[in-house]
Amino acid sequence: SGEEQKVGTRSQGLFVGWLLVCSEPPLHMAAQGKQWRDITAQLREASQQLALGQVASLPNFTLRDAMSAVELMDPKADSLMLAVSDPERIKTFEEAVERGLPLTNIAHADLIGIMDDLLAATATYLQGASLAQSVFTCVYLHCPAKVTDPLLKPFLLGILRIVFETWELLSRGGRVYEEEDFHPAQPFDLGNTPHAAVLDQLAAAETTAASIGKIGTAIEARLGFLHNWLSLTQALGEAQSPQRAQRLVAKATERLNVMQATLDLGAPRVEDKRQGKAFEPLFNAHMQQNMTRAAIPLTRAAAVTFFLVETGHLAHLCPLQSYGTFGALQEFIHHFSRGQPGVVARALLLKSAFTPRPDSDAMLVIGRVAESDFILDAVRGVYNSPCLLPGYQVPEDTSKFLHAWTYAAFEVFMELCRFLLHNRSRARRLLTKYLVNVHKLASEASVLDHLLISHRPQGPDGPRHAGCGLWALQLLCYSTCEWLFLGLELGLHNTHELHSVYAHIDYMMGWARAFATETTREMQRQAALDAADKKKKKKKDKSLFVAAWQSFEALQNIAEALCKMIEGLTLEKRMPVIDSEFYNPEILFNHRFAPLATLEQPKPLTFAAYTAAVAARATSASELYTAAARAFEHARTLLDAIPTHTLLPPARPGHEGLLKVCRANTVALNLLLSGRMPVKLVSFNFSAHNHFPLVKIT
Repeated sequence: SGEEQKVGTRSQGLFVGWLLVCSEPPLHMAAQGKQWRDITAQLREASQQLALGQVASLPNFTLRDAMSAVELMDPKADSLMLAVSDPERIKTFEEAVERGLPLTNIAHADLIGIMDDLLAATATYLQGASLAQSVFTCVYLHCPAKVTDPLLKPFLLGILRIVFETWELLSRGGRVYEEEDFHPAQPFDLGNTPHAAVLDQLAAAETTAASIGKIGTAIEARLGFLHNWLSLTQALGEAQSPQRAQRLVAKATERLNVMQATLDLGAPRVEDKRQGKAFEPLFNAHMQQNMTRAAIPLTRAAAVTFFLVETGHLAHLCPLQSYGTFGALQEFIHHFSRGQPGVVARALLLKSAFTPRPDSDAMLVIGRVAESDFILDAVRGVYNSPCLLPGYQVPEDTSKFLHAWTYAAFEVFMELCRFLLHNRSRARRLLTKYLVNVHKLASEASVLDHLLISHRPQGPDGPRHAGCGLWALQLLCYSTCEWLFLGLELGLHNTHELHSVYAHIDYMMGWARAFATETTREMQRQAALDAADKKKKKKKDKSLFVAAWQSFEALQNIAEALCKMIEGLTLEKRMPVIDSEFYNPEILFNHRFAPLATLEQPKPLTFAAYTAAVAARATSASELYTAAARAFEHARTLLDAIPTHTLLPPARPGHEGLLKVCRANTVALNLLLSGRMPVKLVSFNFSAHNHFPLVKIT
């Protein structure tokens, strides 16, 4: 109507106006005498007249323009606009020295403060801020050669070496980031002091600090941490002795604990603009590529916590050399990525896991396993077919096809590992496209199976397929479940969508278990044949890949239990209901799971099949609660049967969280079955586990 159009036009104008007045006017407008007025109150008043689902826009100012203009308040994406016209700010190193910046004989309290602030700036850089906005806000780093303090100079060189080696690792070791995630570009001089020379100077400075006294212990801890961090990243990058890496982790952790206990010994930053400051947030404002922005650095305490967490992630990489099989490496990367490690740990893992052979373009896994052997061993572990044993004769064309397929399978697996080691939101976006590649690989594997079997004499004891297709379908199920889990981890689903998500997880894990059952049958058949053949030497079961999939039974039971629990809650009107003419559950279902609809096998779960399954279980709420409690109890029994010491270290927190989910939700179901709980809307709490919630009914 005309009235609605009038309201919409007014809202549009206020919306655009608010975006223009959300900060100070540009300098050229201020020079013209123009002043901006805050109209936030008018905007909020006008927005109340827009109904649910309405969006204010103009032909030259769309929703996309609005989203691009809104301040996200993230230091990396929108790091706040600061004025650079302050005449008192420090612009050069020489100017800072003239104002009193000390170069030698720095007071110990000031020295500790400078070191802590530098570590905070380094942690800010490792979280994605640019060097101009983090590390190189330290004035000392622009001319470290002129610094003569025997304790500060080695520390400065150590920071520069960390930045340089991080840059080298990310640019050569493997890209586990995108431009929005990390900004490694560095137009600064990082010096040319070799790694060994920096370590020697840090060691000498540690000795000097140890002789000072009590406060020297705090300085020694900071110097020693840099020494340990540089040595640790080098040891992990060069696949040195795991024992040495573990010792370095212990030393770094010990020194971080000392730093945490002595943070109060550091003097606060100098904020007086008339004095020589060690840190100037806008020191690099003249650089065109950095504009006039300044990131928000971590606090000193937050930086120590950051390095403690990152050192813990690096500790998980120490035994990486023992994960040389497909199942072990896949499971490790799967759980390691869920801990959300920093960019250094992720890049080190990718660099150490996949290294190029010195004599060819081929890759080695964990520095010793050829890519073709890696994939063939994985397929044999899933389905021990004689068609893939060494010495099995096939025509040349089939042999070339097998070689090409193993190369493609390795590339697909390496791509999966690289995607999982991105940040979590980036990983999900990349996995959406990755599912198509895995599906294509599975289609080619079925053709390869047919070719390999066709050249083997048929008989009652002969294999039904070569196992390549089964392996590829298991990988597809794994990737699909990971895509679904990432959606839950990132909070992309509203409460009323959780049932459809867990129904998909239950469905895909059912397929995975079916493939694992086929694998188990083949292993039993081969074991029977080996037992009948007295002369044949029994082979050790290497099916680590199958063992990893057995834990999916517990996850499937939890997903099934949550589906039945939500259905019972819906019958009792404890779940939120969407009552809107714009809401269509089928459209939402098809939109949410569109990437899965293109898969031919496993056959995707359609909306018709989904609603039919829900309707078939629509009995009473008490029956659904009872069935859900049984499923939770069965999942808990399966999880309890897994010895904790057999789990990979990154997997243990998730395992404990799943047990807590099973126990707590069983208690909640018993309360619901008692009939004494008032009818109130429930809430879902993901604090115990990122993928499976605790259902709160009180």
